[in-house]
Amino acid sequence: MRVRVAAVRRGPGRRQVLAALTASLWAGRASAGATPRLGAVRGPQASLLAYATTLGAARRLSIKLTISDDAAALARDLASGALDGIASHNAQELDAWNAAHGTALVTGFPTVTLPFGIYARKVHSITQLRQGDRIVLPRPALAYNRARVLLYNYGLLYAHEDNGLSPDFGNIVNPRGFVIETVDLHALAGRLGDAGIVVMPYDVAVAAGLRPSIDSIGLEDGKSPYTQVLAVRAADRGAPWLATLARSFQSREVRRFIYDHYGDSVQPPW
Repeated sequence: MRVRVAAVRRGPGRRQVLAALTASLWAGRASAGATPRLGAVRGPQASLLAYATTLGAARRLSIKLTISDDAAALARDLASGALDGIASHNAQELDAWNAAHGTALVTGFPTVTLPFGIYARKVHSITQLRQGDRIVLPRPALAYNRARVLLYNYGLLYAHEDNGLSPDFGNIVNPRGFVIETVDLHALAGRLGDAGIVVMPYDVAVAAGLRPSIDSIGLEDGKSPYTQVLAVRAADRGAPWLATLARSFQSREVRRFIYDHYGDSVQPPW
């Protein structure tokens, strides 16, 4: 690439001017050539991230996107430097990953909320639940705690404020005498026939053919503390490409894309 320098006179200062222009050129090349390597879990997160990279200034980032079904593998690649950002974890999961693996992965910006929902076949409304009905919650612990927060928000169960959440039900206030049970994620949909209600994550419900905003009788709010995030290494939190991508992602165009493709089943937290 040639750079035409006009009106540069010979004499003192010419070399300095040419050196400054050359440095500017190479800096521009470095910026244009920088290619953030991102990873995303297959589904809404991958689709929305891919769309956001086509908008505004994000188009000039030349982002390379890897789509995977393995969130843990994406987190390992981010920590090792093989990726620069990942859309695969919510904020609570990211904290748990750091604690378990000694990593320093942080939230770059919130992306979407993939809401937990309350599903039922025996009743059509939460108000129809009766004394002693069975409530089925998901395992493992992160999903279980998130499900209980949802039930607290709908006034079905409470917790002793001084004890917080515990997995043994010991701190639950259960005034209507519900029978509480936990099962693994893959078994949740199969319990719709015999349980009063089943609390399911977004991906489990969708895999079972359910539409969260239509088929649930209770749904997590978009402002949930469990919102999904674009995670980066702590050292990259101030990277210019991250701010550029955040502006494109948290835009009216992406909000419209969410509504057109997912309705209220996927919710923007911004």
